[in-house]
Order: sequence, then structure tokens, then C-alpha cells
Amino acid sequence: MKEKKRLLKALVSWSVRGLIVGGIGGGTAENAYCSAAVKIREGEITSTDQILKEIAAIVPSDAEFQTAFELARVPKSNLARYLLIALERGHNKKKEPEFVPNSNEDEVNLEHVLPKRARARDWGAQFDVDQRKEYVTRIGNMALLQKGPNGKIGNKKFSAKRAVLRASKFKLTKTIGQKADWSPQAINGRQQQLAALAVSVWPRGG
Repeated sequence: MKEKKRLLKALVSWSVRGLIVGGIGGGTAENAYCSAAVKIREGEITSTDQILKEIAAIVPSDAEFQTAFELARVPKSNLARYLLIALERGHNKKKEPEFVPNSNEDEVNLEHVLPKRARARDWGAQFDVDQRKEYVTRIGNMALLQKGPNGKIGNKKFSAKRAVLRASKFKLTKTIGQKADWSPQAINGRQQQLAALAVSVWPRGG
């Protein structure tokens, strides 16, 4: 039972690493998993470590995962929310942070600090048109926020958002509100910090 639980954790980690790094064809991954499954059925593989050795070629290393995470864009809100909740749990030293049993959208919302519909008059000094398109779906630009406050700050400029972000119960969100401004450099810096944390939240060895 203990080994099965470890394997489940590992499968979650390998899946997240694969999603973030990408570049692995479906056929390649399918062949690797099929080969491992056959060996499990025949009793040649009996542990998570042996499975990892069998599929090592398709599981990104820590360095590959961290580098890709530093630049990751996540347009799907449900995936972004999962990643941020798991990172928040990891930051708070929660046991098994990658497992998020009940992510209630009625209580926790996803905030784009640089809004999807950012107005040039509010954000033009920090982001040009191309940068607004590039950075809006970067995971470093997103934060968890209680639904009530989130509805109040919407597309406002950063100076109007800071107090709400700073007062958040989520520690990783709170740090955004402590910044003087929000810019490509600020997003890059935050995403580098999240990437370093991600390596331990979704460990390669499970």
C-alpha cells in the first residue's frame, strides 16, 4: 500500500513536469508507459524507483523542469489554479502539497495581476502591447485570492490592487502586494521563485 501511494505521488509529479516542459510526443510517452506496464504485469518491475528508471527518458530533470517553469504560460485557468494552490501548500510546508482534494472556486479565485483586459492608461507605462499579450498568462502574473476581494479589483491598475493583495490570506499572494510596482521584471522574478519551489512540490522521484 505504501509503494502504491508513492507511485500515485510520482505519477502526479511526472504529469505536471511533462505538462510544463512539453516537447515529448504522445507516441513516445505512450510507448514508455506501455513498456513499463508490461514489465509491472510480468513482475519485472515492483517499485516506483524501477518505474522511473524505465521511463527516465520522458520524465524531465529538476533543471529542465525549473527552467521551463520559469517561462511557463498557463492559459487554462483550472490548471493555473491547481498549480498555485499546490505551490501555496508547498510554501506552507503542508504534507503532500501536490494533492489538492477540494479546490472550491466559490471560495478561491484566480487573479491576473496584469489583467486580461489591461488598459493602456493603467498599464502602458509598465507593459507595451506585445508584453501585455506575453505576460498576462504567465504563471508568475497569477495569484490566488478570496473571491470577494477579487471581484473588487478586476481590471484596476496595480496601485489600486496592492492593498487587497497584501491583505490576502495566501502568503504567495501577499508578497505581490508588498512590491512597489508590477512589471515584466517583477513577474520574471516571482516566477523564478515559484519555479524553485515547484521542484520540491512535484519531485522527480515521487
